[in-house]
Amino acid sequence: MNSDRLIVQKYFQRGLTGGQIFRHVKQLGITRNGVYRTISRLRDTGSIQDRPRTGRPRTCRTKERIKRIREKIRRNPERSARKLAMEEDIDNRSMRRILQIDLGLIPYKKRMLCLLLAHIIILSYQRDSNVMV
Repeated sequence: MNSDRLIVQKYFQRGLTGGQIFRHVKQLGITRNGVYRTISRLRDTGSIQDRPRTGRPRTCRTKERIKRIREKIRRNPERSARKLAMEEDIDNRSMRRILQIDLGLIPYKKRMLCLLLAHIIILSYQRDSNVMV
């Protein structure tokens, strides 16, 4: 995207019009709207960079918090999302968003299994074989 804008900027600085620029860059796959938007951006801001975004800034899923949580997970990967949320004093759902979206982790629940000892397994097989005979 920025490379397309850079090409349009070079032609615009040479004094070409939007239509002339489009004819030159058409084979590169740059659209007519893209050319005119880039020219408009150059006239308004003097730059080809994106305009600053508007809206409410993030308060919960900040880069610093994500980095801090990544370190906590690295030190103890068995820590639960609920406990992490309590430690960070944020909502449980926000913590899950950080873990799933920002860190790419997959949730799962640990299962408790019964431990079967070898002699118990042998006894159960013997009982089963007695029933069949």
